Amino acid sequence: MKKFFNAITGWMTEETFRRSDLFVLALYGLLIGFGIRYHEPWSDEALPWIIARDTDLRGFLGMILQNWDRHPGLFHVLLLPFVKLGFPYFTQAILNALLALLAAFLFLTKAPFPRIFRYLFLFTYYMLFEYSVVVRPYMLTVVLLFILAVFYPKRESRPITYALLITLLFHADYMSFGLGVGLTAAYLVEYGRLFKTKPRLAAAFALMALNALWIGWMAHALPAGHGEYGNKWAPDILNFVKPLANAFFPFSDLGRHAAFAFPTAVIAGSYVLIATFVSLIRRRIPALILGVSLAYLFTVFTFFHGGDYRNHGFILLSVLFALWIARDSAGEAPAAPGTGRSARPWFGQLAIAIMSLCILLGLQNLSFVYRLEYHLPFSGSRDMARVIAGIEKKNHIFEQGFVIVSPHKNSVGLMPYLPGVRFWNPCTGNYAEYYRLTRETSRCNDLPEAAAVQIAKGYFRDLSRVLFLFRNPLPAMTDPDYEYQELYRVSPAFGHWQETFSLYRALPKVSPAK
Repeated sequence: MKKFFNAITGWMTEETFRRSDLFVLALYGLLIGFGIRYHEPWSDEALPWIIARDTDLRGFLGMILQNWDRHPGLFHVLLLPFVKLGFPYFTQAILNALLALLAAFLFLTKAPFPRIFRYLFLFTYYMLFEYSVVVRPYMLTVVLLFILAVFYPKRESRPITYALLITLLFHADYMSFGLGVGLTAAYLVEYGRLFKTKPRLAAAFALMALNALWIGWMAHALPAGHGEYGNKWAPDILNFVKPLANAFFPFSDLGRHAAFAFPTAVIAGSYVLIATFVSLIRRRIPALILGVSLAYLFTVFTFFHGGDYRNHGFILLSVLFALWIARDSAGEAPAAPGTGRSARPWFGQLAIAIMSLCILLGLQNLSFVYRLEYHLPFSGSRDMARVIAGIEKKNHIFEQGFVIVSPHKNSVGLMPYLPGVRFWNPCTGNYAEYYRLTRETSRCNDLPEAAAVQIAKGYFRDLSRVLFLFRNPLPAMTDPDYEYQELYRVSPAFGHWQETFSLYRALPKVSPAK
């Protein structure tokens, strides 16, 4: 019995990759495939696709370089050839799923962690839903981080390639900016004394530093015409604590057990960070990288923007990256000969054990999210777009000059499904670029539905070729000229701010016979 127990324990703690581990990768792929099958992309997911579709080269560069989408442009550039070649919108979900599989493969085969933790990490909320099913730039960032971790031992022998990887990391997402700066600073600390004799090292550092300045300049402010320009975030200590809980135990602040679960998650997250830093005491470079990344993230969350789960997950990624590269830093003991098991300091093992426990407890929340995806729309955009496309197929209304009047920016969620359909914004008085959140379109988000109808009536005069798309049902209103027929409604939904839609058509009233 003891021999069997030792064999099981040895297998669970082994860090060596075995071909049988690919079974977990296959299971992971099946689960994210299920999630993608039932996921309705939110408007935030549509933005990069529509930016790539509806702008010329100059407009595309302007959107990215002026920070209109509040993200660097690497993911947008990745989508650009698929959009311009006419691939369907679903392509970006497939592309993101392939990135997720690549990230999972790298973690399973290369990460120096116990097998059980490598398995568990794939089934975190972030890897199985937030970064893999929801399509945003974050999974691309995860892939780049894992490639960097694998390439890290070659940072001196192949400095330019290393610097190019860090450059891509800078341009993947602003949440990884702290990690990029930490890696750049660490390179200077490690190799700065060699710059004079090894110009390739100096060139690599210059490339990293220039991109850090570039992305820092892009991220520091929004364009003056942006709808959120000048918004001030009130500093709140809760926004220091909440990300710590969400990073390791998402949704701990929700539900009937929140009064117990949330403080427990905060304590667990604190222990993970403390244990990680203690394990890195003799590894100043990974400690420096982790310290810079966490300082950046907590400063952003506390003083600039509290962020959401997707942002808070970068605390977890920073910890994993530091523990991963610590194996290739001065002072790290090699794996025990012949066993493939870690000789990692005890505090590093403690951090991994706490994270494993949090992942296990969080599986119930992940299961709940998947059930919601199955039973409710994450966004009503795909369903509503399907209805509008069906009306067009049957009646060819847009060939007759029909227009969709829609005040809310979330309408961009429908646009990838409806190429060529014109959306008119009552606040701007034109066919709005919903991917560009200006002050006018931002103001329209709170425009009452009845007011939007009256503005459209004054502009178009004849509403017989107008469809109205609203977030909420149109309230009862008296109009001597038209009746407003609800054609379809998508409600309820779950996800970000209940992205629901109601579709109406104005029907002229028949004058009573004299």
